[in-house]
Amino acid sequence: CDSWWSTDKETVYNFTNLKTLGAHAFDHNDQLKDVTLPAAITTIPDYAFYECTMDSLTASGVTTLGDHALYYCYLTSLSLPKLQTVGDYALYHATAYNAVCNINTAGIKSVGDYGLSYFNFGDSASFDALETAGAYAFSNVWAVTLSFPTLKTVPSYMFDYAKIGALYLPVFLFVLCGFEHCVANMYFIPLGIFTHYFTG
Repeated sequence: CDSWWSTDKETVYNFTNLKTLGAHAFDHNDQLKDVTLPAAITTIPDYAFYECTMDSLTASGVTTLGDHALYYCYLTSLSLPKLQTVGDYALYHATAYNAVCNINTAGIKSVGDYGLSYFNFGDSASFDALETAGAYAFSNVWAVTLSFPTLKTVPSYMFDYAKIGALYLPVFLFVLCGFEHCVANMYFIPLGIFTHYFTG
């Protein structure tokens, strides 16, 4: 499936027999509404839905998202239950803040640079299989708790501007143990800001 454009608003595409998607297949397409890909599709390649205007995407067989695959789509519903690999910028601004998402975060093994930036994980997400993550991979994400039991290295700016409430307690405990001061600064500087704000 190579790139194709439509002039009809909210065109219905029948993907029943589709086996593969080409790079840039629906790049900048503003005619899509609700997209369901057949289980035979295991990869959404680079730029396939780049800056598409659509409401929902369901891809039950997809394990790999290429670079910029769903960049700036602002989906209100996203289902990728078998996802394992997230390319650079693949889900950057892919969902609206209040989006309903079905993503098996426990199965994700790799996230590229900015791969999940601006993603809303809701209450919690556990990345049980994550082995590698790129720079800014989780920047500006929203979550209460994120867990990374298998990740060995945290790259530069991985959580830049992330809104993760549960990170403060582990850092606080780290400070109490007397470990490296730069990590302590990540606790004391926000603590000082909060103290100043609430005490005047």
